[in-house]
Amino acid sequence: MQRKSKKRLHFFILAFFLACSLFAVLSALKIGTEAASFNQFVRSQLNQAPEGYGIQSVNISGLAKPVNNFSYSSQSNSLLILAPGQSENLWLELKNTGTIPWEKETFHLGTSHAQDRASVFTDSSWLSDNRIGINQDVVDPGYFVRFNFAIKAPEKSGVYYEYFQPVIDGEEWLNDAGIYWKIIVKNPGEDEAVLPVFNKIGVKKILITISQQNLKCYEGDTIVCDFTISSGLPQLPTPTGNFKVEKKRTVAYSAAYDLYMNWWMAFTPNEAYGIHELPYWKYSWGTVTEGANHLGQKVSHGCVRLGIGPAKQVYDWAPVGTAVMIVN
Repeated sequence: MQRKSKKRLHFFILAFFLACSLFAVLSALKIGTEAASFNQFVRSQLNQAPEGYGIQSVNISGLAKPVNNFSYSSQSNSLLILAPGQSENLWLELKNTGTIPWEKETFHLGTSHAQDRASVFTDSSWLSDNRIGINQDVVDPGYFVRFNFAIKAPEKSGVYYEYFQPVIDGEEWLNDAGIYWKIIVKNPGEDEAVLPVFNKIGVKKILITISQQNLKCYEGDTIVCDFTISSGLPQLPTPTGNFKVEKKRTVAYSAAYDLYMNWWMAFTPNEAYGIHELPYWKYSWGTVTEGANHLGQKVSHGCVRLGIGPAKQVYDWAPVGTAVMIVN
């Protein structure tokens, strides 16, 4: 009788130990939607601040794959008046703010709007009718690069808008920072007001509609992107009104919630609120990312969350200063 009791006790202890071990393993592997929901619940109980509160830039190399990124520095006069066939020297200066060196063979200035269009201002100093090169062999992160090139005006009079965008050929186009020159080509005595206009694009604007959980990108009246978002919880609503993209960070860290946000675009001056990719948390055993099924729901702490992919597309498209309109 005593032996049977001991056996039963050993059996129950062993079963309890196995159940606990199984629970621990499942808890450790519980990533994605449910884990993100649990994180969000806990954080929301501890802190009622927007995600951008105490925002910080992050050393990207330690958190994500190496990235190509740049900031606009300066350019030659963006308004030119030329006679048909006249040549002019231009320049553009950019800073490498990414983590990867730029190499002469692949880092170029490409024509944009539309990308790779054949420019009518091409010159022998260009690599081709849609590419301009650099003189430096390598441009390391933190350093500046200057594109020096010439243009030759076409024979046809008109008001031309020449748009450009940096590109790593064979890999990716970098952010569209709205780099352009307005070039008026005319003969003496011609009235600029009656000249034809070529390649002018509409003003960029982001429209966020809270009731529809939707973000649209506009160029003039043309919608160029349309994505589902996740806005703020009822108790932590996304602010409405007219804003603009104040600052951009490839990766940002929220001290309030101990979370990371890729493709951060602040739309308030204090960076308390921004547009960003679904956030993620880092643990010793792995990374937890907010579930994509939360898109279309009001579950953020006031920021506007986009899915993986759409967030980078909007980030690359919208330069600092882009208007952001948020309506109910």
